[in-house]
Amino acid sequence: MAITCHLSCRASIITGGGNGVRKAICDNFAEMKVVVHILDMKEGDGFKTASKMTQKQESTFFQTCDVSKYDEVAKVMADNNEINR
Repeated sequence: MAITCHLSCRASIITGGGNGVRKAICDNFAEMKVVVHILDMKEGDGFKTASKMTQKQESTFFQTCDVSKYDEVAKVMADNNEINR
């Protein structure tokens, strides 16, 4: 069963999006033209996923971030205005 929804013009933050199930979520969102922000501690996985997703959705970004650290999350939020819309 396919689930479809209209998420264009939306921004998403996917933590741990460099691999596994969360990578699949990034892929699905990119196909729906959602702006995807991938946050992951593993720089290599994150950059690789973001570069693949950019082929589907130009607005795909990666930032190294440990979401257990408030300061790192606050910096990501401050650096990305479209997340705050």
